[in-house]
Amino acid sequence: YWGQRSRRDPRNSGVASGGNSERIQTDEFVIRPTTAADLRLLVTWHSDPDVNRYWDRRPLTDAEVNHKYLGGRLPEVRCFIIESPAGQPVGFIQHADLDTQGDVGIDMFLVSRARGAGLGPRVARHLAEHLVQTASAQRISVDPLVSNQRAVTAWRKAGFVEHSAIESGDHGEPAILMVFQST
Repeated sequence: YWGQRSRRDPRNSGVASGGNSERIQTDEFVIRPTTAADLRLLVTWHSDPDVNRYWDRRPLTDAEVNHKYLGGRLPEVRCFIIESPAGQPVGFIQHADLDTQGDVGIDMFLVSRARGAGLGPRVARHLAEHLVQTASAQRISVDPLVSNQRAVTAWRKAGFVEHSAIESGDHGEPAILMVFQST
C-alpha cells in the first residue's frame, strides 16, 4: 500500500518535520526513537521467522536494518523501539507520511513474550491519537496481511476499522486497509 502512494513533502508536514526525536512515555510503555545502539537488537528481531514472515520475508543484513530502521528514511518514516516501563525492549513501531494531505501509515510488531496481554493495541491507539493531536494527521492507516489474523485483531482492538481489501505491495498477498477511528 505504501509503495502505491506518493511520499509527503516534509516542508508541508507537521508529522515529518525535524528529526526522529519524539518520545512517548506512559505508565505502561515507552516509545522511543531508534538509535545506532539498536542495530544488533533490530537485526536479531528481523531474523526471527515469526517477525520476518510478515515484514521483510527474510533476515536483514546490518546495512539493510541500518537504512530501513535507523534513520535512513527520515523524515518520511520514523522508527521507534517499544519498551516496558523498566526499559526492556519489547517491540518496534514506525509511522510513515504517505502523502501531503496528512495520510499516515503505521506498522508494528511485538516480540513473542510481549504478545497476548493487549499491549500492542494500547501502543497503537496511543500513537495514533498522538499523531492526530500533535502532528495534524488526517487519516491513519495500517495494512496487515489477511493471513496475519493476530495483527488484524490487534489493530481492530486499537480502533482501526476495515476500509478495503488491497494487495500488499511488499508481499504480493491480500491485505486489509484499516483506518483509525478516534473515539
